[in-house]
Amino acid sequence: NGTGDSMLMTETALNVSNSTKWCLDSGCSSHMCSDEERFEKLETAGCSRVNLANTSSSGVSGKGIVKIKVSIDDEKRVINLNETLHVPDLRSNLLSVSKMTD
Repeated sequence: NGTGDSMLMTETALNVSNSTKWCLDSGCSSHMCSDEERFEKLETAGCSRVNLANTSSSGVSGKGIVKIKVSIDDEKRVINLNETLHVPDLRSNLLSVSKMTD
């Protein structure tokens, strides 16, 4: 019948800092953050580069814990994003769906 699930994702590139912006990514295997200051702990990562959706790759500077503030049912909480990769060249921080559902 020609019907099915579809998704449209768009982003507008502006000259503003996206260090606080997080995008939910179903194709991302790890959480990734560009801002080193967001990491509570930062250590050597097991990989040196990650492949991105646009077929390019980007360097990984480390991995660690990033804390984000969320609001769930009008209650503010802090969530630890363990083993988040520090990828300085990212335009937006990425939340991995597979890591969130582990």
